[in-house]
Amino acid sequence: MAIESICQGCGRKLRAADEHAGKKARCPQCRTIYTVPPVVMPSSFRDSGGTAADAWYLKTDGGQTYGPVSRSELDAWFNQGRLTATSRVRQEGGISQSAIELYPSLAEGMPAQPQANPFAEQKSSNPYAAPQHSEGHTAVQAAGPHAAHRGGMVLTLGILSLCCNFCFIPGICAWTMGRTDLQQMSAGRMDPSGRSTTQAGMVLGIIGTVISTLAIIFQVLMATAVAG
Repeated sequence: MAIESICQGCGRKLRAADEHAGKKARCPQCRTIYTVPPVVMPSSFRDSGGTAADAWYLKTDGGQTYGPVSRSELDAWFNQGRLTATSRVRQEGGISQSAIELYPSLAEGMPAQPQANPFAEQKSSNPYAAPQHSEGHTAVQAAGPHAAHRGGMVLTLGILSLCCNFCFIPGICAWTMGRTDLQQMSAGRMDPSGRSTTQAGMVLGIIGTVISTLAIIFQVLMATAVAG
């Protein structure tokens, strides 16, 4: 198992692999520097002379080291699928070796490959918890209702500007209303289904206003010529 200790700065429970025993480490919570305690071997793994007996260590694919454990417990880990073909095992006082050398069946894919870090504590899932989004994922909210377009009104004013552009009112109204509504549609605040009708009415309003302006200028020039 990993070496456990208590941070003297914040009281947090700390864990470190046995290979870091006696080395300096830093608490991830309060950043206090401490010395990893030495590995304390359980009495069940010592013989009468105080030396290690039947003590095994396991190094997982993720680089974590567990032990010392007895051979029977190591066999139990193997049967539970905690050892893989790339795991390393070491007996106290010996050299590290591939788990396949101790359990040849691992080369054939038996037992089944475990999930990532089978030694990690499993948290019980809450079936009533709200669904979580993955990191970096942004939920897109449904867009709100659009304002109703005024394409029919703009088109009517545009037609009137060609037929009877009294005081330029129909033409100017079609021109300004059409331009405003098209901007609202582009911004997503107005129903875009009336875009073509609104554009047509605005264009007619512009044409009607230009024609009315030219007509007035022509009449003024004619009146000036007659008076002269």
